[in-house]
Amino acid sequence: MLTLQRFLQKRNQRIRHHDRLFYGLYTYSQRIVLPINDMLTYKYYTFTEHRDLSVMNDWYRTNQEIRDLRATIKELDHDIRLRREGKMLHLYANDLELLDRYIDSVDGIYDDEIIIAELSCSPPNAEKNVHVRKTLPYGRFRNEVLLRTWRFGVKAVAQDEAVRKFYKTYKGQVWNRELEADEGVCRWYYTSLWLEDESLVPVVYLVFGQAVQKVITYKLESEMES
Repeated sequence: MLTLQRFLQKRNQRIRHHDRLFYGLYTYSQRIVLPINDMLTYKYYTFTEHRDLSVMNDWYRTNQEIRDLRATIKELDHDIRLRREGKMLHLYANDLELLDRYIDSVDGIYDDEIIIAELSCSPPNAEKNVHVRKTLPYGRFRNEVLLRTWRFGVKAVAQDEAVRKFYKTYKGQVWNRELEADEGVCRWYYTSLWLEDESLVPVVYLVFGQAVQKVITYKLESEMES
């Protein structure tokens, strides 16, 4: 079995800690820099574009290789996910041996010219909306309720008046910077209600129903270790 320590020794890379599971599923995220340049290079001094047609810099080839790799993952039913952003390729997995195997596969495609960047690790918990940190947000909050407070399609929306009423009713147990300053809810993004006591979470669902996007629970690293 490949341990985290042995994996890091083999790959000689940095490690970063993440406070939640990647995509709510994966413990590890490995970033790889592919040896390709932008397909279209802009010449500022001539205001023209030209295509880089060299083999290693061919984005079309890269796209095909990634498709083939995804097909292999699907065929073998391996629990690993690929995400590409330009020349950056991210591998997500729970199994370090599987992650190591696909790093070798990508490295082979590019003739050992890839750069293996940092490995990001999430905390050892299996709960999707649990974030693990060294300290609690603002030093005291255990839960964050994300309310949908802007109109988008046909989804339920928490009205400004209802949110203000809830805030006034439970003032001292719930906190939001804008509501505290009497500025109302956010009109272009979610409105966060920070709760100290998780017993208020069912009340939030009762009052706002489908307008609750999600509830995030915060735990301390020390609690996960105990």
